[in-house]
Amino acid sequence: MKRPLISGFPFGRGQPTGDGTRNISVFSDAEPEKLKEEQEQYPQNIIVSSRYTILNFLPKSLLEQFRRLANVYFLVIGMIAVVGYYTNAYETAVQPAGILGPVIIVVLISVIKDGVEDIKRHRADHTINTQTTQRVDSYGKVEEIEWRDIKVGDVLVIDTDEEIPADCVVLTCGGIQGPICYVETAAIDGETNLKMKLPALSTAETKSGPMANFEVSKDRRTVTGPLASLKCNVFAETPNSSIHRFNAYIRSELTTREQIALTEKHLLLRGSTLRATEWCLAGVVYTGADTKLSLNSKQTPSKLSSVDRIVNRTLAIAIGTMILVCIISMIFEIIWVDSESHADYLCIHKTGLCESGMPSSVLTIFTFATLYNNFVCISMYVSLEMVYLCQGFFLSNDLKLYDEDTDTPAECHTSGACADLGQVQYVLSDKTGTLTKNLMVVQQFSVANKIYGKPLGKLDAVPGATPISITSDSRGSLSMNQGVRTSLSLTEMRPSKLSPSDFDPTGINDVPALLVHTLFYPALEAVKALSVATPESSTVDAAAIPQPNAADVDDAERTLLLQFLRVLVYCNTAMLMPDEAGKQEVDSFEELVERLQAESADEVALILSAADNCGVLLEKRTTTEIVASGLKNYYATGNRTQTMQSAATESVELLAVNEFDSDRKMMSVVIRLQTPVTGSPLLKSRTMLLCKGADSSVIAKTDPKASKFLNLCKAHIDYFANTGLRTLALAYKELDDAELEGWLNEYHAATSAISGRKEAMKACALKIEQNMVLVGAIGIEDELQDGVPDAIATLHSAGVNVWMITGDKAETAVAIGKKCSLVQPGRDEIVRIVN
Repeated sequence: MKRPLISGFPFGRGQPTGDGTRNISVFSDAEPEKLKEEQEQYPQNIIVSSRYTILNFLPKSLLEQFRRLANVYFLVIGMIAVVGYYTNAYETAVQPAGILGPVIIVVLISVIKDGVEDIKRHRADHTINTQTTQRVDSYGKVEEIEWRDIKVGDVLVIDTDEEIPADCVVLTCGGIQGPICYVETAAIDGETNLKMKLPALSTAETKSGPMANFEVSKDRRTVTGPLASLKCNVFAETPNSSIHRFNAYIRSELTTREQIALTEKHLLLRGSTLRATEWCLAGVVYTGADTKLSLNSKQTPSKLSSVDRIVNRTLAIAIGTMILVCIISMIFEIIWVDSESHADYLCIHKTGLCESGMPSSVLTIFTFATLYNNFVCISMYVSLEMVYLCQGFFLSNDLKLYDEDTDTPAECHTSGACADLGQVQYVLSDKTGTLTKNLMVVQQFSVANKIYGKPLGKLDAVPGATPISITSDSRGSLSMNQGVRTSLSLTEMRPSKLSPSDFDPTGINDVPALLVHTLFYPALEAVKALSVATPESSTVDAAAIPQPNAADVDDAERTLLLQFLRVLVYCNTAMLMPDEAGKQEVDSFEELVERLQAESADEVALILSAADNCGVLLEKRTTTEIVASGLKNYYATGNRTQTMQSAATESVELLAVNEFDSDRKMMSVVIRLQTPVTGSPLLKSRTMLLCKGADSSVIAKTDPKASKFLNLCKAHIDYFANTGLRTLALAYKELDDAELEGWLNEYHAATSAISGRKEAMKACALKIEQNMVLVGAIGIEDELQDGVPDAIATLHSAGVNVWMITGDKAETAVAIGKKCSLVQPGRDEIVRIVN
């Protein structure tokens, strides 16, 4: 990865310590001269995306113009004409000004165009570098400074909705949200979901007790609080381009802990925006060229368009042909002159009044070169430049490329790139968020021998599938006539919307609605013989509908349902934003929808599905505690009675989080139930691991002997994938105290490591994510963006090859490909799936 061009400023990294880390003094009270000397080791906090400066514009721009073969050609021909015109070595067929004049005009036009485009880049850079932020001095006074004046070690006051000007460590924050701040990284990774950041000092213990609160005045002029506690040393790794990794630790003389470990959860990246947080104090650790955003940026390239490259190849052929013609002409000229031709009017010999005559020689090849110079049209590049400018103008003013929602037109920064638009042969597109809306909705899930949800398609991909007739009743439920029974809701059903008549009268009113509206697969053979028909082809036969009753759900299945929903609600990194009054708890589904934030749209879909379809509401979540209501309905009989007589909510202590990574393809949490019962007589421990992730990864870590419905769940996953749903598998594991204590020691050691933390965390996760019990799987739908099938069909008609990149199962990828016209039925083409 190339470093960005930071013209005229040092690229110094500072002096690393012996272990390859930086020792950064934050809020330092050192002598001004010493402090200035330390800060000059690091690059200035500016970003330069332009290509040229005043000093290098002319030579670099001219060098850029002479990458075009035609300009080189006419320059050479012009030099040949100059030599022939001012010497007697050979004759020139044209005046030098007749060749060099047009060349100078053509090059000058291109240079001016490049200069105008680069001035726009300079102006954009100046706008960014002169934005203002606020810095705290040692007396608690807040001063306004420009971004380019920010130094490593400064403490900044960042307001809500303010862009982060440099890579900073969150020291403390304030507002109704408590000791947590949130950022939006859409400008960096395209994710619009808020990400939680943890202040390094807010929860630290000082030698005199808990750290006092900081306060920033409403006018943002002063900061009050224990300013001395802001004086600390940050030992950070040397700058790198990984936006998902940050290994560092803080040392402060005032805190009781020798050092406080820092991760990417404590780092605010330049380019992100502070959201849902009133203010935060942040210490600057990386500036300018050292920020992760800059390290992931390439120097502005000097590109030749596809048309320019084609023209260069064509000119090479034309010039080669011209040279061959010149050589042949020279040979014939020498032969003809040596044959004692006496055509005096041609001034071949210097006789009489013929002053320009000269002996024939191989140098006459240059005479013929000037004579045949029109093999290449000098006005061709002028025409191309005019075409590029017009294309750029039309592109920037095309209403079809204007986004009304964001008031954003298309922008053409380099007019020469317009030529490449018509030369595109391959389009590689991400699926999630590009072809799809990234708005996840849980459509189906599998627990034990049942699929819960709505029918979305046919199992025609399952070998041996045979049709089964389906009947429907007046309530929109379906049933099958071969011993496989169903009661699938054809409309979105919430527990709050259902009346008692929607439940079987045999006494399961306390079981939420989604348990009643289920599709029962009693055996794997039934799945293989199942073909789901469409509602339009069904017939009404209400008497044939077998209704479920309480006997259908035994303790084993209730345990799986309970653990399944615990994974949905607890196994995530979601957060609940406080309301305007600062209340942390959520009381209703509507309030949950409004205040729920998560880094992944999948997590939002799972939590909302648990609340909307299953009646399990996430009420509160902090860094150490999670509270949910509604799980009592899934407790086994004895546990349920005890719970209904006591608290209606279930509270758990969050002990550890093993975050998702691309190698494991799963995430897990370790929790401890705060209630006296586990919810099922089959669960012996109140401490357990909850896990979710890619089905291939999770199933590989499960215990086949303990996972009774393993093969059936695999069939359900294939069914989900064949209907175009994204699939996740869920599992759990009970932990005993001895195993947990030893593992937590390793976990805390890994989280405190400054080097090799990612590898240590991964090793810890892999150690505990073993021999789990599979509880089920989920099918999530991500709707296509509007107009995607038509857009892909248009690209196909233009001969463009389209590739879709996704981490989903191959079956899901093919199903989505068919929906978006990427794979067309009956079309003679090869579907390539590259792993």
